[in-house]
Amino acid sequence: MRSESTDPVVRICSNQSSVVGEEAAQLYVGYNDSRVERAVKELKGFSKVHLEPGQTKRVDFLLAAKQLAYYDEQQARWIVEPLTYSVHAGPSSKTEDLLSTKFRVRAKL
Repeated sequence: MRSESTDPVVRICSNQSSVVGEEAAQLYVGYNDSRVERAVKELKGFSKVHLEPGQTKRVDFLLAAKQLAYYDEQQARWIVEPLTYSVHAGPSSKTEDLLSTKFRVRAKL
């Protein structure tokens, strides 16, 4: 991931019921082994999805490198740490509702 890049994250929403419904598709990022104190998972995007009975929709989120950054006061700049990040997508922030994966940023941005 370059500092100006965006990478897609895909979430599939399905309505298995016989009634119209809506779902709030949510995207979270976790910062494994960060050198600064950060949230366990931080909301980075969401989309309200209208679903007809039996309908499935794909929801695309773009995750920009700058969304991973924190502000370092000593260096007076935004930093994206070289570490393993967790990405979680689902209808809520509850761990049991989320699909998760990880990716690694190898160099400080």
